[in-house]
Amino acid sequence: MLTELDLMKTMRPHPHVVKLIGCCIEKDPPLIVLEYLPYGDLLGYLRKSRGIEDPYNTGEKRPSSTLADAEKDLLSFAWMIADGMSYLSTMKIVHRDLAARNVLVGDNKVCKISDLGLARGLEGDIYTRKSQARLPAKWMPPESLLYGKSTTMSDIWSYGIVMWEVFTIGESPYPGVKSREVAGLLQTGYRMPKPPHISQELYSIMTNCWEEQPKSRPTFPWLCSAIKRLLDDFKTYVNLEVYEGHDYINFDVADKE
Repeated sequence: MLTELDLMKTMRPHPHVVKLIGCCIEKDPPLIVLEYLPYGDLLGYLRKSRGIEDPYNTGEKRPSSTLADAEKDLLSFAWMIADGMSYLSTMKIVHRDLAARNVLVGDNKVCKISDLGLARGLEGDIYTRKSQARLPAKWMPPESLLYGKSTTMSDIWSYGIVMWEVFTIGESPYPGVKSREVAGLLQTGYRMPKPPHISQELYSIMTNCWEEQPKSRPTFPWLCSAIKRLLDDFKTYVNLEVYEGHDYINFDVADKE
């Protein structure tokens, strides 16, 4: 918690990162006060928008409408997450736990990056894991799973997984695959297939994030620009008329861990 606090104290307010309100370090455990976002985490928000109750979602408010005709909302969520992560990358902060469950939703459907509990500041270009803490395998790239190394490019991989969560409206990544099997699966070159209701252009952004070599992945500013261009376009990149919700009901308890 103190690591999270130290990082947040260095950050100026950003519209897509949860704001630190105050703290008390004289108590044990120390207390951190963060801004309140009434819709709770994005993963639960997406699932509730499909009429699926998520017992882990603590948001007081519910989505005002379903996402049946809200493909622009999904693109907007993806853009805001990329924008918040772009800011963290300029601060040389590696999140290490970027997932839909760690994005909060406020009024006007604003998304903000939260939960910097695993985040670390970069003194050089690479952070090497020193502990054996439990980590979110399904959101992690090969270099983190196999060698414990994390960079901003590792967060880019995780962002691609978050995009997949968003555009499947709350599906668990790698459905049917156990967390301990992910590293071996990725070593074979496997990547999650394109959901049939999204465009090839949108899927290509995801797969760019999943390049095996970190240096081959895009940057967060590039991702912001790419998603913004899709938002401003009039083409259909997410066709929810052919979205088959029953194909995306594989929910993993680990999504909320």
